This record gives sequence, C-alpha cells and structure tokens, in this order.
Amino acid sequence: MRRRDIQKKPVTGFALHLPEVPPNITVYYSGVSSVNGQLLATGGRVFMVTCQDENLDRCREHIYGWLEGVDMENLFCRSDIGVSN
Repeated sequence: MRRRDIQKKPVTGFALHLPEVPPNITVYYSGVSSVNGQLLATGGRVFMVTCQDENLDRCREHIYGWLEGVDMENLFCRSDIGVSN
C-alpha cells in the first residue's frame, strides 16, 4: 500500500484509518509514525499486508476484503499481486 501521489513531493501527516487486523493477516509498516496513538503517513509506501491461509486464492480474498475497510482516500493499492498472467 502506498500513497497515491508517490511520484510527487510527499504529502505527509495524514491519518491512516485501518480496520482491526484478523489473526491470519500481518501488517508491516513503513513510512508511518504514531502520534498520540494515531498512525500518520510519513513516507511513500506506508504498509504491506501478508496473509497465511490454505491457498493463495483464500489469502487474496482475506487481504482484499480487509483492505475494503481501509480509508483509501490518499492511498493506492495494487490489485495484481498473486495473479498469474
């Protein structure tokens, strides 16, 4: 997950509103700081999400389902990860 405007001068300080993370999903943060318990974007790529489940299709379902709960106004998410051409 990265900021939508990564090619432009970074816009920082906007809040990340993330839903509760289920046990089979792990979120790795980068370009994020915590101020008074609020996550704020401080760089280009702000987080990466991984999942463990019985197969890749189920992982994709879980991750993209979880991402639907993320406030995406200032963020961009690739949708081709885990898809073979």
